Amino acid sequence: MSNTISITELNMDYVIHDNYSINSLETESYIEILKKINKLPFSKANTYYSDDVWDFSKLTTINVSKRKMKIFFNSANGVFKDDIKNYVLIKMIENKIKVQSIRKNSEVLCKFFNFTYKNHCYNVKDITATLISNFLEHEKPSPRRLRALKTSIKDFYTCYGANFEDLFTNEIEKVLNLGDYRAFKAIIEKSKTPDIPKDYFDKFVSTLIKLIDTEKESVDYKAVAAIYLILSQTGLRIGEILGLEVSSLHTINIFNGEESNYLTYKTWKRENGNNTFSIERIYINKLAKKGYSILLTLHKKKREELKQSYLYMGFSHMKNESQFPVDCDAFNRIQKKFYCYIDKYFPTINLTEDAYPELQRTKVAKIKSVTCINPDAETLTYPQNHQFRVHVCTELYNKGVPLKYIQKFMGHLSSEMQGYYVRPTKAKPQENMKFTLKTLEKIVSGDTKLLGASSGLSYKIKQFIKENHYNVETDLETICENLAKKIPVRQKTGGVCIKSSMLRECSIDAKTNELYCAYGVCPNIFHFYYMVDVSYRQTKELTKSIKINKNRGHIRQAQKELNMLNTILDKKLVPELDELKNMIIKKGIQSILQEYPNLQEIIENIDTTYQEVEQWKSMKL
Repeated sequence: MSNTISITELNMDYVIHDNYSINSLETESYIEILKKINKLPFSKANTYYSDDVWDFSKLTTINVSKRKMKIFFNSANGVFKDDIKNYVLIKMIENKIKVQSIRKNSEVLCKFFNFTYKNHCYNVKDITATLISNFLEHEKPSPRRLRALKTSIKDFYTCYGANFEDLFTNEIEKVLNLGDYRAFKAIIEKSKTPDIPKDYFDKFVSTLIKLIDTEKESVDYKAVAAIYLILSQTGLRIGEILGLEVSSLHTINIFNGEESNYLTYKTWKRENGNNTFSIERIYINKLAKKGYSILLTLHKKKREELKQSYLYMGFSHMKNESQFPVDCDAFNRIQKKFYCYIDKYFPTINLTEDAYPELQRTKVAKIKSVTCINPDAETLTYPQNHQFRVHVCTELYNKGVPLKYIQKFMGHLSSEMQGYYVRPTKAKPQENMKFTLKTLEKIVSGDTKLLGASSGLSYKIKQFIKENHYNVETDLETICENLAKKIPVRQKTGGVCIKSSMLRECSIDAKTNELYCAYGVCPNIFHFYYMVDVSYRQTKELTKSIKINKNRGHIRQAQKELNMLNTILDKKLVPELDELKNMIIKKGIQSILQEYPNLQEIIENIDTTYQEVEQWKSMKL
């Protein structure tokens, strides 16, 4: 009897005998049998346990890097080679993480065990916490790399403990502790891939169009220019673009009768599974369509000859069926030649180190494919393909496109990826400066009391005035103008959003706008007595909705609305009514109505309104 495990990433099955199970103490016996037989029981691969390379690159059906589908053991010291192979084998049978990730972990383990061997340790059981710590110090890794090293080694110990012997001591666990994830994320935030400089991007796109439109230009380089035209306008991953087919372009009529174009493409990055992909769509502009149409024409004949359906068919010398779709590794070699070639349009070769520091600067003096185009080429300066994705996301964001839409537009898997590619430009001082100055003037002068969670903000404003030695009576205008540069003020229905720092978008809005802003419970929302008519109207409408839902039997919805009603009463309406009474005593009714005529009905019926509040507070379902 045997159990069959389907490894979908490799489009094959792995047969394991029914008497054995992975992640049990039976694993060792099972692996010993495999070592004697030598051939690993993969259904579609002639892979031997003793091989120094386990090559699965021909088995995957998605356009991932072929290099990342090969697991190398030849760099591992012989003493530990089987330990690494056993780890890889078990992780593949578990089928919980992608082969590319297993490969990364195996590379770390090869490096780690080579270090332990050089330090006279020849058995996994003899490795100490001090030795692991010394390895981490020896690598002198960046924070990102340190976390990756610890994660890989820790995963090895977890796997080893589940299948052979638990060696994960408290001392080792302490050394491999990953630390505060929030602190790590803060560091990563500072080291994000930068956006492409605007002047470079504009020149680059202009060059692409010029190269494509020049009749006598090389077909090979025209085709690459078309790829980059699509990339620059969509921000798709390069593997997704290389996998586009001739049937990927679609046209629809939108609401105003005009035509709109979109591409359907395969993406696997957003999928949790292995060798799985989803078909997504992305709307494209005229430039991206131009790139698509050029490729459709340029490679039509070659496509027919090789009986392929892929839009991009590589350089002219690529005539083997196995070379398509062109993978990322092959395109990486092509792109270096391309950037060297376009030096005749605008400089990319041998630029000074301070020219475009945001871009990749690569030494190419020994790359023949580049130096044959320009023998004087020593360095190339060009954007990483990843940066085009950053650029598109950032452009969308800076034009006011919500992050939630960018997530969907760019095919992100989770909401955590919403801001991953965004590099906001410096925020504008205010969206509505006139409204901001008027609001701040009332707050600073004490003319209007801040309602809501105002103590922190009020304290900061007082500190600002004190630290700058301002006098409210004489410097009111200056105070408000300077505060407007530091504190964003945005008008909201029934309140004002005031934050303590100048960020382009509220961090709370990013994920829970519907809850905080729509329902008026955001901690950044402040309000004033003269907004009482809005709060009263919201409350009145809410009570009607509660009664309707109750009568229709929608009790859960009615309960939610009742909870919201009590929040608005306690946090907004009652404090605004109380402050309105204080202002009537302080200023008089006529003075208030002259400035806020919308409050007349509330003022005339203020006692009745208080009675309504008591009735609403006593509402039951």
